[in-house]
Amino acid sequence: MAGLATDFGVDVDDDTAPAPTAEPVEATQISKVEPLRAVAGAIGADLSGPDLEPSAESPAKASARSRGVRTAKRTAKRVKPVEFKLAEVDTWQPARLFSVFGVGAGEEQEKRATSALIATMQVVRPFARALCARMGAPAGAFEGYVEVQYERNDSKVIPDAVLKVVRGSRVWTGLLEVKTGSGKLRRDQLESYLDVARRKKYDAVISLSNDIPASPGELPIEVDRRKLAKVALRHLSWAEVAHEARMLLAHGGLDNDLHAWILSEFLRYLDHPRSGAAEFVDMGRHWVAVRDSVTAGTLRGGDPKALAVADTWVSLSRHLALRLTAELGVTVKHILPRRHLADPAARNAAVADRLADDGTFEAVFRIPDTVGDLVVVADVRTHKVRCRTTLDAPDEGTSGRRLSWLLRQLAEAPGDVQVEAVFSEPGNEVCEHLDKVRVEPKVLTGGGRAGAIVSFSLEQTFRMGNRRCGTAASFVSSVTSATDAFYGSVVQPLREWVPAAPRQPDSVPLPEDVLLGGEPGP
Repeated sequence: MAGLATDFGVDVDDDTAPAPTAEPVEATQISKVEPLRAVAGAIGADLSGPDLEPSAESPAKASARSRGVRTAKRTAKRVKPVEFKLAEVDTWQPARLFSVFGVGAGEEQEKRATSALIATMQVVRPFARALCARMGAPAGAFEGYVEVQYERNDSKVIPDAVLKVVRGSRVWTGLLEVKTGSGKLRRDQLESYLDVARRKKYDAVISLSNDIPASPGELPIEVDRRKLAKVALRHLSWAEVAHEARMLLAHGGLDNDLHAWILSEFLRYLDHPRSGAAEFVDMGRHWVAVRDSVTAGTLRGGDPKALAVADTWVSLSRHLALRLTAELGVTVKHILPRRHLADPAARNAAVADRLADDGTFEAVFRIPDTVGDLVVVADVRTHKVRCRTTLDAPDEGTSGRRLSWLLRQLAEAPGDVQVEAVFSEPGNEVCEHLDKVRVEPKVLTGGGRAGAIVSFSLEQTFRMGNRRCGTAASFVSSVTSATDAFYGSVVQPLREWVPAAPRQPDSVPLPEDVLLGGEPGP
């Protein structure tokens, strides 16, 4: 009963202290009635009756009841993992909960990563719920089992793990296939798991690898669609797993110091190169050839290599959205045209055509509570990364006052940010660097401009890396650092203009009894 109550969001306290009274309290009566009453309240049922409503209740029983079951959810606190501060030099490393010593490649790497993941999910329940939600599982008690053998025809099928989630009387089951490093998912392997899941009446097969789908629900490998009639096939990337861990550690959701330390140790394990759970750092084997073709002007949109790099760019864009989500604690969306959400081939073709035509990639991110979308453009021909955002100007006051409103918010922004003012008269725009505008604001507002400023566009340019992979001078790292820098210094400080509250006319007199603070007259 306590487990059922917990599934409905009711915290059950097993430590019921004796009431400070000489009158004994029947603990069995409390333990039976109160969890049942709490569950009934959670599902909207009525359990009133003579057997559950005693005619009189002592204060001691009421006190014990309040301690036995709490029907209000606790507010999650932000806890910090344990910090070790006694090391004499920086090279001293604290012991790891999930060791990376002796980790090889291939099968051994996959087994270690799977074991670490399942163990962490079983201990840190909010982490398990976050990942299970991505797998399509209900919220409930989680259990995981590794290296379970199944019979399929004359052979054995051994998924990396079997996942179980219990909610009430329902048991959700999924088979997990894990790949680490450069390991690639195989169609025949996934289809064999789908056959086993259908025969066992399981709910889903989940693949987990370093492949980041360009959009949620997209699969990195095609399978026979007929096998998906009764069993769902879902994919997770290690980047998404790390994203959920960072979200819980940085933005609350954990109220237990031990759980926070275990989750931070799991994240520390994933961050190590030997874990095989790499971040997005590689543009793929066709990157150098496509980059050089763009520079030479010989790339065509229908080139298979261009299509492969286009798919990698969209995956990088989603990785950036996940990264911003984990850092900011809000859901950051990678915006795609609606027609491209359900048609990856058309999406990749559009990205490849733009790359061939003008040599640029573009990604648009929508961040809650910001003044405008964050647009990231990577120009392969000029070797520059441009980040920009657009915001509406105040709709009252002169153009000078509207510009002053913007400059106050950009007091700490870099001087090389370009500020473009768009006026109400069509085709009337002017652009200057921020450091010049600060010294002489009239470079934007002077010169007899027609109309008033209606919007501002802010853009900053960064150096683009050319290397295929790695952390230094690589394309991925340059785009990532440019996005972080522009958001932190330009987008984050901006707030939308809010008009002042309407003012009363100065000539409106107040009644004398209000001024004196007395009672109103008859």
